[in-house]
Amino acid sequence: MRQHIYLMALPFVIIMLSACGGSDTAETIASIPTLDSAAWPTAVATTPTPTATPFPMYGQAKAEAKAEVSIQSASEEIDEVTVVEAVPVRDDGRYEFEAQPQVIEARATGEAEAVEPAALADTDENRGLVELSAIAARIGRVEVEVRSGPGTEYAPIATLNDAAEPLTILGVDTSRQWALIEPTHADSRLGWAPVADVAPSGDLDTAPAIVTAWVESNGEPVRSGPGIFHDPVGALAINTLVQVHGINEAHSWVLVQPIGSEGLGWVRLQNLTFHSRIADLPPAPEPAVAPAEVEPAMTFREDVAPGRLVLGTASGGDIFTVKADGSDLRRLTGGLDPALSPDGQTVAFTVWDQGEAGHGTVRLIDIDGGHERVVHEFVKQPKGPDWSPDGTQLVINFQNGGRLEAHRSCHDAGRTPPMNAYDIEVAVNAREREARLCWTVPPDPHWDLRVINLADGRFEDVDGGTYAFRPAWDPVQPWRVVSDGGRGLLASDIVNPAAGYTLLTEQVTDGSPVFSPDGRFIAFSASAQVSGGAHDIYRLNRDGSGRVRLTQTPLWVSVQPDDAPQWNNVSPAWSPDGTQIAFLTDRTGRWEIWLMNADGSNPRPMFSEAMNAQFTFTYNFVDERMLSWR
Repeated sequence: MRQHIYLMALPFVIIMLSACGGSDTAETIASIPTLDSAAWPTAVATTPTPTATPFPMYGQAKAEAKAEVSIQSASEEIDEVTVVEAVPVRDDGRYEFEAQPQVIEARATGEAEAVEPAALADTDENRGLVELSAIAARIGRVEVEVRSGPGTEYAPIATLNDAAEPLTILGVDTSRQWALIEPTHADSRLGWAPVADVAPSGDLDTAPAIVTAWVESNGEPVRSGPGIFHDPVGALAINTLVQVHGINEAHSWVLVQPIGSEGLGWVRLQNLTFHSRIADLPPAPEPAVAPAEVEPAMTFREDVAPGRLVLGTASGGDIFTVKADGSDLRRLTGGLDPALSPDGQTVAFTVWDQGEAGHGTVRLIDIDGGHERVVHEFVKQPKGPDWSPDGTQLVINFQNGGRLEAHRSCHDAGRTPPMNAYDIEVAVNAREREARLCWTVPPDPHWDLRVINLADGRFEDVDGGTYAFRPAWDPVQPWRVVSDGGRGLLASDIVNPAAGYTLLTEQVTDGSPVFSPDGRFIAFSASAQVSGGAHDIYRLNRDGSGRVRLTQTPLWVSVQPDDAPQWNNVSPAWSPDGTQIAFLTDRTGRWEIWLMNADGSNPRPMFSEAMNAQFTFTYNFVDERMLSWR
């Protein structure tokens, strides 16, 4: 039918082009960006929200403006300024200073001193918190790079090259190798520089060791205590640099203070990028409130199977760990597709580089947040790691060949375009009176499986079909891996690759397989339509038989007058005892973790509303693993 519609238009197109003296139509190749980390959705900064008076919104731009005003005010009060010129430079690029010089000397109206930061309110909760220092300094090299964090792994954000610019050292990192410096020039930026590259005029040993973090969410709410039931006291703009005073007992909220501000309050841990390990943060004093105002304790569920989960909030987003009853929530790191080891002590995940090559790494991190390490690198867009039953190997999928760009081509008018073609049009050569049908097809990357030996780093590629995604290792038959093959679920023999693979299901949308702990069943997600349909959780026997649907949007939702969307239920994870399945669902209007019995009965939220409010999940329907339960 589609072919007839195109051909009906041909006479009209030919007549029009002949009358207008048309020219040859060139065939063009449309291209789109390759599949790399930039393809994942990222938050878009919005207009800062109004802020309550006790806690001003304070971002980098405001910090720079404040610094500029301070300079102007100071210059009005200084009668005579002597700038040190022609400072000798050594071969290593450092300035040759004598004793402890002062870049600027002020007379007549008094000494020019760095402004002390406002002291914190003198309350029981705030006593003992680390206050910033104010040590005058200047650069100690011809050129000093200022970075967003204390280390060369953080990106440079500014370069200082004015030997006469006054600087203030506000603190040092916990290694005491990096200093947080506040410049005075309007085009300079607050940030971190190596201690060896600055020349302080005072005793650097008196500088406090501090932890800082960047705010990653615009209009981030700040509260009087650690939890959503505490009063809001303001908001923070995205890219605000804050001093982190400590973390609450549940490891879910942190006490922060914007650099250069008197404000002090609590923000959710997940919306900050820290310059220190979460596990190293000290406990913060939590406010004492009246019993009626205390946030209700997280309701630790007794109807949930035991164990611990790791949660991925998005592809490349934060990775958390929490006990199944909702207690002991902690952020571990960031990455894709976290998977807990069989003993529950280690998390495997992947990280994609930002470069054009699209390479990535496979990593491990201990469940306590320590010892993050790379176990496999220089692999293109690795995803979906899963553990062997004995915990000695990982299987991943990775991008390997195929077409990485959209492709446009023209063909004889009688040829039918493929199902995924778009921008279909008739191209007519007016001179030769020949019509051709042109269309564009999307990128077609191919994905393979790879088994990695953790002891020595050796690896071997495995045939999982052309589109191998989200491998799941059989816990009972360790030679067998099941994956999403792009045309159904496939079972591959990783011990005898010559055996190839076996097709378990034939529905194109079947994906995200995960074995029950005893290996008897496979839970997976699927959509009834190739594109645009709602996703649900299904269960199979290990041999591919006995397909059972476990979730479904009720009929009453479909007939709502407001045209409510169908529910999506994705990313299943079995409980350690095999009696329950956790999954991600958007049935409440936002993505939440829910729980059901292994037969699909009794679906309910896995965590309390207070706990759910601390997560913002993003699911892209590309077989990402959001949950792992051991």
